[in-house]
Amino acid sequence: MTSIRNRFTSEEDPKEVERLALGPEAIQSLTQSIEALAPLMRREDLHLTHKTILEIRNPTTAEAALHLRSALEAVLPIEIRQRIGDRSGLGWNAFFGHVLAVWFNRGCNGFLRVLSELCQFHKIDLQFHWNRGRKIPVKTIRWNAEPMLWGGITGLAIGLVATQFLHQPAILAALLTAIGIVIGRIYMRVTRKRCCGDPHCATPLKRNQTTCPTCGGEVVAH
Repeated sequence: MTSIRNRFTSEEDPKEVERLALGPEAIQSLTQSIEALAPLMRREDLHLTHKTILEIRNPTTAEAALHLRSALEAVLPIEIRQRIGDRSGLGWNAFFGHVLAVWFNRGCNGFLRVLSELCQFHKIDLQFHWNRGRKIPVKTIRWNAEPMLWGGITGLAIGLVATQFLHQPAILAALLTAIGIVIGRIYMRVTRKRCCGDPHCATPLKRNQTTCPTCGGEVVAH
């Protein structure tokens, strides 16, 4: 259900990010608990204290929150929970309450994203690989304006350096900007952007990537 990579080499090296990837089964178990809690959270008059602690007064809602915490504890190794609790300075239980508070502030939307963002803040890269073990086709799409934008910015930057430090005429900056835009336009016409074929993911892929870094699917050509 879970896989851990890049563990810390020592407890004295807290700067390295530890990565934890959750597979489809773990995500499904969490989703069921999230879907059970979300409507209760939206209906109840909840209270935030100090903007970080969520006070739940309804026993039914509290029980659903505890069920979600238990589901999360079932898929997160205890050492990860302890590390999160220590780094946050809250302890694991209070950290989970903080996740609920932020989720509540966002209208009870995107629990997994909130959890991932707060874990990332404490050097835990929590990833959700819902397509792990599945083959996902590569999707090629036309570029938007990014190549032209970056071409123009690059040309402008070179032109400014040339005019400021090499004492070239100011017209050179405009000329290099135009050249950069043209090169970007040509790049747009002769290449295509590679993306994950899952419409819920659509993560841009590098040419040699065989696994989508976001959803965990095995990328295959048509």
